[in-house]
Amino acid sequence: LFQSTHLIGACFVPRPEVDVGVVRFVPRIQPLINSPFEVVEKLCRHIFHYRQKHMIKGLMTLYPKEIAEEMAHQLLKDCRVNPKASSIQLGVEEFADLATGYEKQCREMPGLFPYDYIKPKRTVAMLAKTSGALPPVNPFGVQKLPQEGVRLSEADKFLN
Repeated sequence: LFQSTHLIGACFVPRPEVDVGVVRFVPRIQPLINSPFEVVEKLCRHIFHYRQKHMIKGLMTLYPKEIAEEMAHQLLKDCRVNPKASSIQLGVEEFADLATGYEKQCREMPGLFPYDYIKPKRTVAMLAKTSGALPPVNPFGVQKLPQEGVRLSEADKFLN
């Protein structure tokens, strides 16, 4: 996931009074959250906007006011996440479940993904007619094992 190197301060001019470390992050081949980046980014942005409040407040901003409470509670119920939890209490697994659930809701209701609560005059029905009405397709997808099986020497191709 990452590589680190420790350097002494004398390597730099002017010399710092501390030792220095360089960290190089190596991106994963298969992301931990199997949803398109745009969906994860939008979901996280809305949830962390109210990071000290109950996360239901941030989730409700993903939806039009008329359906916000119902849809947000349904998403939390489907993902088995406590509505009174704050965003900083959730782990990657909960965010993965929420992103998958929100993506499913967006695919079932075209126009929901581009909806912006700051511009409520642009309704879901209006947005459903636009080109970006659905969330983008995940470029990584889920790689399935071939039916005939896999040799142990080739197993690394199919594992994360």
